[in-house]
Amino acid sequence: RKKMPGRALLVVALSCAAAAVVATAEIDAGGMFNVSDGCLAALVAWRNGSYVNSYKMRDYSGHWKRDLGSYANCLLLPEAHYCTTMYFWNHTEDGPGMFGNPLAGFVQPGVHLSITGMCLPKECDSVDTKAHLSRIAIILDVTLPDTTAFPLKVGCTDENPRLKSNGASISIVCLCCVLLVAVMLSTLLDYFFRFRLQWLITRTLQKAGDDVLNVQHSQDEPAKVKYNPTVLQQTLCSFSLLSNIPALVAPMPAEAAPLQVLNGIRVLSMGWIVMGHTMLWMTMFITDWPYMLDLGKNFPMQILFSAFFAVDTFFFLSGFLFAYGFLQEIQKRGRFITPLQWALMVVQRYIRITPAFFAITLFYWLLYPYTANGPLWGLVKEPSGSPCASYWWTNILYINNLYPWSLGDECVGWGWYLANDMQFFLVSPIFIVLYYWRPIAGWIAIAGCTLASCCATILIFGLRGCQFYYFGDTGTFYDDVYTKPYCRIQPYLVGMGLAFLFNQLGSFKVKLRTWMVGALYFAAFSIMVVEIFAPYPMYKEADPTLWGDWQSGFYSGTSRAVWAVGLALFCFLCVSGNGDYFCHLLGASFWVPLVRLTFCAYLIHPAWLSIVYFGNWDWPLFTRDNYVLNFVGNLFIAYSFAAVTFLVVEKPAANLMHILFGLIRKASERRSHREDMPNAGEANLGEGEGEGEAEADDDAAYAKAKADADGEAQTDAN
Repeated sequence: RKKMPGRALLVVALSCAAAAVVATAEIDAGGMFNVSDGCLAALVAWRNGSYVNSYKMRDYSGHWKRDLGSYANCLLLPEAHYCTTMYFWNHTEDGPGMFGNPLAGFVQPGVHLSITGMCLPKECDSVDTKAHLSRIAIILDVTLPDTTAFPLKVGCTDENPRLKSNGASISIVCLCCVLLVAVMLSTLLDYFFRFRLQWLITRTLQKAGDDVLNVQHSQDEPAKVKYNPTVLQQTLCSFSLLSNIPALVAPMPAEAAPLQVLNGIRVLSMGWIVMGHTMLWMTMFITDWPYMLDLGKNFPMQILFSAFFAVDTFFFLSGFLFAYGFLQEIQKRGRFITPLQWALMVVQRYIRITPAFFAITLFYWLLYPYTANGPLWGLVKEPSGSPCASYWWTNILYINNLYPWSLGDECVGWGWYLANDMQFFLVSPIFIVLYYWRPIAGWIAIAGCTLASCCATILIFGLRGCQFYYFGDTGTFYDDVYTKPYCRIQPYLVGMGLAFLFNQLGSFKVKLRTWMVGALYFAAFSIMVVEIFAPYPMYKEADPTLWGDWQSGFYSGTSRAVWAVGLALFCFLCVSGNGDYFCHLLGASFWVPLVRLTFCAYLIHPAWLSIVYFGNWDWPLFTRDNYVLNFVGNLFIAYSFAAVTFLVVEKPAANLMHILFGLIRKASERRSHREDMPNAGEANLGEGEGEGEAEADDDAAYAKAKADADGEAQTDAN
């Protein structure tokens, strides 16, 4: 009787040990990686229910393929942390497709097939979770796909990058603080120079007509002081809000009145882009793809699916404004500009648009990973793993649409537009030279290159099997067609063609008969409506194979040029004075501040969308009302941040550039003055001729460069 308790105790001990061994072996079975001992022990305790808050951790975890669980409640448990598992679609996997629906043939590659949130013991990091995901799924009673069939990614919130651990990111934060301090100090200095110093010198009237202030006297009124800042004062006040805010809301010059209709087109096109990108980011995390496919069958949804035409609109406007301004300056001077003057204009344009673009690049690379947190934020790459770590330099060279080749590998993927626009800007003088030499030669060059671009796009579609269907395999389409200059130059060339037409007419004012105006309006709107809704049969049937490769290629290869033609007809009517009330509405003055913010709004809004939707604590619900609220909010936030970027980065950089080129012009005038003075007797003549010729040449170059108003850059000079 005395030995029985000892034997019973031994049996119980052996049973517990055997259970622990079996549980440990069960958890470790099938593991692909070595896991930590702490994680192994925690999983055993969790499986047995002896881990602290193990039942709450189960409740706060996801229990199906698209279940994020309760992220907020999981973070309240001190012994737990939140991890997200993501499976990506693999085209080698055979089966019924996503969520039991026949979508396997055309699900967008890289779309999130299965994203599940798990509240796990802190002892298990992302490597441990990835190694024993199948065993964790058993504990959570959730069925996940075979880990060998899909590429898997695991991210845990406490492993997200921390700002304090990245010196480069901290440096960018310090730079932002320096810019804000510069704005405040510059504003205070500007106030002092404009008002306080002006008041002091007005009272004392120490001297008149000096370099800073010009004091004018009259018999009937007291002395007036006209502010005339020096170069040093202009430099110190470049960041001043007292100067930059009025520049933001200032009206366009009177000579640009016929072109003000383009302001409304530009702002509406920017809104169309935000509409399309809002849908893209929301559907990136959509939980009910069958519902989304059914929603795509609605006819009005084609407006969202065709939002890429808004980018083509910007290309068209850029080509038109540049070519028209260039031709006007050539005719004014009577000869073509010199290569040195062209190089000066290239440098001027580069300096004007690069600061804002590079600022967004630095933000997206070094600060974006620290701007939010959430169930999906663990999947965001830290700065060292971002494509920007390898390819940031391609942005400042404007070759990011060609290298790296894939859109997914680009640093700031939406920067491909600026690269294309810069490349079009560099080659556009070729067409203008041909037109200036022989107008027919310019027309033939534009028509030939447009046709060649269409043919190249069709061939790429046919040979590469591209798809532009929104829910289809669009990888090769975006990499081989969407971002490449030889496929996107068509609207730019059509815009240059419209500039050639106005140049030959000699004036914007063209009087047309009523029936001609009606016919052109009908043709313009018919062309644009047909291009927007032509792919509707594919979406109605939810079948990307409804159009073959060559048929899809023909539409994609010709649609941009045809869209630009319809847009050119509409712009011709409005600019030539044959427009109706709609054209007058597009040319209203309230568009002016918004159009000056369009460039920064384009750069900022994708970063904002990434922060919002990657930082969501739950899946976005794609309904009509929710989408409208998201779109309006995103558009407002984009323009709000654009205003800040304009006042802190873009406009100050433009001010400094204006001062720099002003100094260069004055130096050129002084050099011409010295060279044109062979003797004292001819001094005055030489001075007049030297200054006149230098001023004419340089002013023409600057005026022409100001007329170069691309579709996304600052539009003050239009």
